[in-house]
Amino acid sequence: MIKVYKNLMSEEDRLSVLDVMQYFEEPLWGPSICTDEPVRQLRDWLPISVHKKMYSVHKKVIPLIEKDFRLSERNVKITNPEYSDLMNTSFLTMDRRDPGMSLGPHPDIPTGTYQPHPGISLGGGSPITISGIFYWNDDIEGGELKFHDDDVAIERPEECDIKSPYIYKPVAGDFVAFESKYIHEILEVKSGHRYSTQWFFANENWKG
Repeated sequence: MIKVYKNLMSEEDRLSVLDVMQYFEEPLWGPSICTDEPVRQLRDWLPISVHKKMYSVHKKVIPLIEKDFRLSERNVKITNPEYSDLMNTSFLTMDRRDPGMSLGPHPDIPTGTYQPHPGISLGGGSPITISGIFYWNDDIEGGELKFHDDDVAIERPEECDIKSPYIYKPVAGDFVAFESKYIHEILEVKSGHRYSTQWFFANENWKG
């Protein structure tokens, strides 16, 4: 299942976030904590105003995901992060991919290929069930999200908002949600700066 949700944020709010991003100097954009592939990430310096807008997206998309992905039938209860402390912005990020940057094929369930997240291949596991990506802009060339897991083609493909060959070109304001087990990649950014925010929805009922 792959779903594309629209209109979760007003254009005014989306553009205001992009306007804020231009004021953050390069040293404030650090590396990712979950991949060693090139990406610039704003994490600890994420403004509260931006964090609130991300929270509003989260609140709107949860019931949509629960319904479309039939989570209750699968005994999946999404764990909601603690948003009450607005000073804690560590679990949400702004990702920026510049020209030449990409992200190789991977599932969002840790597999052990990245040391800080040993995952299932090293005897661990992960409650991560649904992944989501919010796109802040689309004035870029390249940077498409490509799925190439065979599971996509056999799990209710008629209900997928992205059709075969399962390549999605970012649209500003879209939120793409999918099964975290699907292998996917980000194709190389050719021009512009690709801004996005990721969500990893964990199953509260998961037992490792």
